[in-house]
Amino acid sequence: MEKRFGALQLARIPVLLLLIWATGWTARAKVEAMAEISMADYWWPWAITILLSLAFVVVALLGRLRRHPWLVLSVEAVTAGVVALVPPLSWVLWLGVGGSWVTAMTGGLAQPLAMAWLAIVGFRTVRQVRG
Repeated sequence: MEKRFGALQLARIPVLLLLIWATGWTARAKVEAMAEISMADYWWPWAITILLSLAFVVVALLGRLRRHPWLVLSVEAVTAGVVALVPPLSWVLWLGVGGSWVTAMTGGLAQPLAMAWLAIVGFRTVRQVRG
């Protein structure tokens, strides 16, 4: 049972990265709608961004009351830390202009979501160390 739960905890990482990547599409759609000053075109990407952010937080919090393997916490902390703390311009320099990941990192909610993820991992780690 514990081994299966550890695998599920590890599977959370690509799901969270996929949700961050998905915010790139909504960020691009919002920028295009703002350029055209079209509220109708802006509303749907904005609503989808809210739903993606809610899904991100739900996935990030699932199962956090249980003990996590240190490897999972370490991988999560490094992944969330890189996404949260690497300056957006670095993603452009490394990956070029365009693409959903670069758009998510430069114009989306990737960094605030990753900071929340990093805080969640930090709280889980502290709780695990204490008890």
